[in-house]
Amino acid sequence: MLSGKIILVGVTGGIAAYKTPFLVRQLTEAKAAVRVVMTEAAHRFVTPLVLETLSGNPVSSELFPKEFASTHHIELARWPDLIVVAPATADFIGRVANGLAPDLLCNVLLATRTEVLLAPAMNTEMWRHSQVQENCVRLEKLGYQFVGPEEGKLATASEGEGMGRMSEPETIVKKIEAIFADRELLKGKRIVVSGGRTEEAIDPVRFLSNRSSGKMGAALAKTAARMGAKVTFVHGRMSIEPPGNTDNIPASTAEEMQKKLAEVYPKCDAVIMAAAVSDFRPEKVSQEKIKREGKLTLNLLPNPDILAGLGRAKKKQKLVGFALETGNGLANGKKKLEEKNLDILVFNRADEPDAGFDVDTNRVTLYFPSGKKEEVPLASKEEVARVILRKLAGIL
Repeated sequence: MLSGKIILVGVTGGIAAYKTPFLVRQLTEAKAAVRVVMTEAAHRFVTPLVLETLSGNPVSSELFPKEFASTHHIELARWPDLIVVAPATADFIGRVANGLAPDLLCNVLLATRTEVLLAPAMNTEMWRHSQVQENCVRLEKLGYQFVGPEEGKLATASEGEGMGRMSEPETIVKKIEAIFADRELLKGKRIVVSGGRTEEAIDPVRFLSNRSSGKMGAALAKTAARMGAKVTFVHGRMSIEPPGNTDNIPASTAEEMQKKLAEVYPKCDAVIMAAAVSDFRPEKVSQEKIKREGKLTLNLLPNPDILAGLGRAKKKQKLVGFALETGNGLANGKKKLEEKNLDILVFNRADEPDAGFDVDTNRVTLYFPSGKKEEVPLASKEEVARVILRKLAGIL
């Protein structure tokens, strides 16, 4: 599975670096092309000669080597199909999460467009520290993937066992294989994703909308593109920038989003409707700012049900819809699956902590026409997106 793949392995200064030569050996035995970049601290735990011998390529360490080339870090950033950092120490994770580039490896990560897999390794208390966890969440939000850490024996006898042990090379290789397998899941498919929130003007200043950040839709669009799909992302207002690897089409209102989706729907293989579309719009839009004088009656008209319209027009396309509910909304979700002719319903609650609007994590339940359901536990929205897209790939 890894034959012909090009992998750059980063090594940072932790005791778990003694495992990195075994990882490099397994990758080369799988016929992957491997190059290694070491931080200065990594030299204290493993020698460049060992890694050069096992990889068959020179090891890079210095940001300004004697034979200096100003584009050295750019060439390394563009070279691989995947970058794996094993071990990734707390210090290194903090540097990357905050955009710092004091060494060659950090510069490579800032300059690369390929996926990055981190294998954390550190003391249990360091791993549990809130700043380390915040840095990991930030990196997941940026699209970094993680393998481990795991529970087990730590570096010294006094530490005993705990969480923070770097995953074994075999586990890391399996994760690498899974990443490459994901890239083929949607290859050649045309996927349309909607995201963000629509806005319905009341006057030139005010509008009706909702709290959607667009993070879930953006995660779905970005991840689908990484899985090989040609992605069109129709989006409303978002609190983040749209992905850079998709064809992005802005749509401000519900009617505009309906029109844009109708234009791309006939030629696509699937639509994932993750946008939070306003249910109503003002009957009349004031051309001037409404003054605060007494009571105001706002007459509302229902907006088009975009998802239902796509369900009625569906031919060979697959349709994924979201249901965000409060209270006992599960029955409404199941009803939505049937009435709107969906192939997958993604159900989540707006009143659950760490899930729903304007957070980086989500917890959902997937429902299928067969009656089957699957719980997806709390995870980053990127990881939830991967689960949803794998299910979609299975029915395309």
